[in-house]
Amino acid sequence: MEKPENIFLKKSFVAITGASRGIGRCMALKFAVKFPPNSVLVLMARNMMALESVRTDLQARAPNITVLVQQYDQGKTDEGYFNGIFDSLLTESKLSKGKAARDMFFRVLSAEEPSIRVLTYAPGWVDTDMLRDLEANSFSTPIRKLVNGLRENGEIVAPEESVAVLERVLEDNAFENADHVDNYGQTAQPYIDNFIN
Repeated sequence: MEKPENIFLKKSFVAITGASRGIGRCMALKFAVKFPPNSVLVLMARNMMALESVRTDLQARAPNITVLVQQYDQGKTDEGYFNGIFDSLLTESKLSKGKAARDMFFRVLSAEEPSIRVLTYAPGWVDTDMLRDLEANSFSTPIRKLVNGLRENGEIVAPEESVAVLERVLEDNAFENADHVDNYGQTAQPYIDNFIN
């Protein structure tokens, strides 16, 4: 089988949720400089002011790409969030609530529009403000114990570590269209092994 071209070498349209901080911000900053001119990066998060700050950083680092921002709360999704951003790509599609529905949507989109390359990436347990808040303030004792145990066992990674795994998966570009790569579940490992070998 012929090895696919590095995904960063092609003009791309990339949507990143949670882009105002943590792993989403790290992905945006790392990847923006890798995409060729005229690529489009759509940054989504709840905190619009933080999104604007990330956009300013990206425009300074990668002035030849377009950076769009959209306030977005995955828990309160309706198609109105995407008016004006996805119109050219998703003319009649409606976005469904929930991560499972999102995955199904992307599978259907990739089947109907094979020229669109889709990957859903589960970053694993990443040391972000959100995880530290959950660890310290969750009302659920089992959740707090779980996160504490993961931290003690060294299973929580820095955003940069998880983004580096995603970067290698994208550069190798050997994933099936609409694949779900789970860094925590080690399903990224075959892609990493393939990239290194």
